[in-house]
Amino acid sequence: MDGIDPRIGFVFQVDAVFPWRSVLDNVAAGPLYRGRSKSAAYDEANKWLHRVGLDKFGKHYPHQLSGGMRKRVALAQTFINKPEILLMDEPFSALDMQTRTLMQDELLQLWAGVGSVVFVTHDLEEAIVLADRVFVLTARPATLKKVYEIDLPRPRVTSEVRYDPRFIEISRDIWHDLREKCRSVNQGTANMSTTPQQMMPPGIEAASLAQVERVAQKKIRQRHALVITLRILVLVVVLGGWEVSARLKWIDPFFFSMPSAIFDQIVDWFVNGTSQGPLLQQV
Repeated sequence: MDGIDPRIGFVFQVDAVFPWRSVLDNVAAGPLYRGRSKSAAYDEANKWLHRVGLDKFGKHYPHQLSGGMRKRVALAQTFINKPEILLMDEPFSALDMQTRTLMQDELLQLWAGVGSVVFVTHDLEEAIVLADRVFVLTARPATLKKVYEIDLPRPRVTSEVRYDPRFIEISRDIWHDLREKCRSVNQGTANMSTTPQQMMPPGIEAASLAQVERVAQKKIRQRHALVITLRILVLVVVLGGWEVSARLKWIDPFFFSMPSAIFDQIVDWFVNGTSQGPLLQQV
């Protein structure tokens, strides 16, 4: 693979959504970047939001959604481009067990029309539930150790297929290979000094996600402040141009009185009233 291939879709471990764009804008981004018209891109985005159950959240921003909802946005953002090959790098690893099970069921329904899917996971049950073939790799440097054919019938329901006798048999066989790999890794690293990654506290991933959320919210606040500032600047430029044009008599002050004169007149009405009496009394 060399360069950007439009036939390939990628779902990352961390949600790769644009925090400053709404849910609908996030999903429509792919078709727009690929040259689709705005109306066609947003029509397709609305359809995919309906498919992933987020049709009522199109105007929300990612920081307003739960982890599972953000993952649905990422899935719709990828599937809308109709990839021929879909690469997924532990997309559900940060979710709790219940949400992960629901997302696995949704994924099984969504990727029915995708040509090929390469799904990386450390969860044995997840691999068996989703896959047609499971590739077991050795410890680093990773090489292919064995390929298991998953002959469980489709369509599959995650919460039910785990109790299938064939599922249990496949799980036992693969775990035998994984257990040997884990033992070899533990023996190989027993005498190694602790690395910075091993010293990392268990909560560091959650802390990193929280930091991403704070950065996203900060960017949104900065964007809103920038929009307000630009609006004020536009208003100042318009009023200033109007004032200068009226003073230089580029425009007829009879029809377009100077802004300063209009402001003075309004202040005079509030202070001294009009010919009909005090302004507040008239109101």
